[in-house]
Amino acid sequence: MASAGTAVVVPYYTVREGWQTLINVTNTSPNALIVKFRMHEARNARDVMHFSIALAPFDVWTAWIQAGNGDRPFLRTDDSSCTIPQSIRKEGISSSTQSFEPTLVPEQPPGAQVYRDAPDSAYPASRITEGYIELLVMGEADGAGTVGSIPWHSGAADGRPRDCAAVQGGFVAESADWDYVSAIPGDSGSGDPAARSTGHYGPLTTSQPLKVNATLVNQDEGIAVGIESLHLAGWGLGRNLVTATGLPWHLEPTLASHEGLWSTGGLAAIREATGAKAVRNEWASNPRTGAGTDWVLTFPTKRFDTDENARDIRAACSVWRNSRTAGGVPVGEAGAVFVGWPDAPTSPRRVVADAAAERPQHLCPTEFNGCTAFQQSADGESVISATFELYDRQTRSEFSVKRACGPVILPPQSFRAGNPRYATNVLAIGYGLDDASSVLNSAITLPIGRSDGEEWGWKNAGRRHGWLEINDFRDAPVAGFAVKKRDFGAPDRNYAQSIPHAYRFLVD
Repeated sequence: MASAGTAVVVPYYTVREGWQTLINVTNTSPNALIVKFRMHEARNARDVMHFSIALAPFDVWTAWIQAGNGDRPFLRTDDSSCTIPQSIRKEGISSSTQSFEPTLVPEQPPGAQVYRDAPDSAYPASRITEGYIELLVMGEADGAGTVGSIPWHSGAADGRPRDCAAVQGGFVAESADWDYVSAIPGDSGSGDPAARSTGHYGPLTTSQPLKVNATLVNQDEGIAVGIESLHLAGWGLGRNLVTATGLPWHLEPTLASHEGLWSTGGLAAIREATGAKAVRNEWASNPRTGAGTDWVLTFPTKRFDTDENARDIRAACSVWRNSRTAGGVPVGEAGAVFVGWPDAPTSPRRVVADAAAERPQHLCPTEFNGCTAFQQSADGESVISATFELYDRQTRSEFSVKRACGPVILPPQSFRAGNPRYATNVLAIGYGLDDASSVLNSAITLPIGRSDGEEWGWKNAGRRHGWLEINDFRDAPVAGFAVKKRDFGAPDRNYAQSIPHAYRFLVD
């Protein structure tokens, strides 16, 4: 995989129980860039924060994310680089639950009907306290931009940007307003901001301009770990992906926009480049020595397969964004209501080509790894099929358990491995389920361990560490890492390390 790119996935952020997430973004190129920063909550990868960063040539932007009011993630920066909105530079920006809270049904009068992606009990506000981050280059200028252009205003004069207010003004929609039903206004559904026009930001021309580093810090526990990001070189190359601020334009671009706005046609290329057959890494678990391990597994394209609602534009797959759409022109219609929901206007429905047909053609990408949509069964989950193979330090296989979609537990009954079920998953490994506490204090922990309380293998400490492989993902793009921690009960003695996953890719 590349070490820099035009699209970057930071596989995990958290603000839970004292954790903070630090971000460092570097433009390694001699050209000005406009970059979309987007945070996705862990369960269904709905947007919880989005804004844009205007980077001058060779510019660096830094920020940190911590718990704010109500424990919601709050981003702050001491950096002077222009952001849109520019208020972020001084005031920061809070996350929001609007993307998965009730939203308007377009066909109804304003405020009359609402949409959800899951019942109330399945979308607590806590779901935004962890997840993953995308950074996408939307447009690129030649050098620092021509004098007076929007990229030029983002450049340095005496060490500070020339005019961030002018930069922000360049991203106001100049197209017609959207009516919540028809095609997304503007060229390619962009809203026609001035920043997209000739002489400002144009198509992407540099394949590896962006380098992103991230660090997880917990001062109370005295530990910090740097985590590896997934960089995609050449993503969106040749495309102008600049969009206006405001709904619906801020919903684009996405990781699926490799071939253009409001399209999922780019997913095939991403899967070919990053689709994994298996993930491997080490583990350690010993309550007597304070050793523990978490695995993070993030599936950054999962939402386009599993977050589906024909009439909700905030869904990753809708009539405005599916396997046949391009440029914001709606294709398809609302099909059957998902199982578990009432047959009501507010319930999520499938995206199909002909709802009246005996077998309507489904327009969302193939359901992720053979499992169901997030909206199915109204349980707030989309379980992934996987096989778990756990080894001790003597390379002896302890368990191999194939887990199909759903709650079925296959032999051996003494070993439990929770199927990944969200966009971002945290797996806590313990020799017994009671030992499988989360190093990252995650609220979505899936424990891996023995349910009968017995030790793995021989009764000695050598069975307290080894390695694990999770496979049968087939074509699933995946990113993540393992975190090992030694907790001595004192911040000045504790330590931790982050270990990049090893992958077996579809194309090795």
